[in-house]
Amino acid sequence: MHQRTLVLTILDVRSSYLEGRQEPAERETPDTVQWWIAPDLTWRIKTFGIDHDLHLHHVRGGDADYYMEHTRADYNGLIRAMYRLDFEDYLDEAARNRVLHDAGLHAGLEIAAEHGFAFWNPDRAVYKTKSYPDA
Repeated sequence: MHQRTLVLTILDVRSSYLEGRQEPAERETPDTVQWWIAPDLTWRIKTFGIDHDLHLHHVRGGDADYYMEHTRADYNGLIRAMYRLDFEDYLDEAARNRVLHDAGLHAGLEIAAEHGFAFWNPDRAVYKTKSYPDA
């Protein structure tokens, strides 16, 4: 079985790490903070709405509740919505789309099978790593 959990946080801001700017995300694409939780590894995925930048970081340990609390503490006051999405089989397109639909989200789970994670694409655009945060 390919069971996974995605903690998805949609923020009230849109930003560009490259340009060092942040602005309110009214009708434009917001930033997201996501945690793809697998049995052996968790990925932290941050999307930047202005330039469709993608930051990836993998961690070990923690569960969905831990990452939800961690995100609430880090982004207090900037959170528009937070979801815990449990996928029984994330490789089954119909099954994953049902989970997203039931949460009121559009279908848009992008799977990076070669890296072992997936993320919710807020505007169905092409996201890729364009900048690298300081260590």
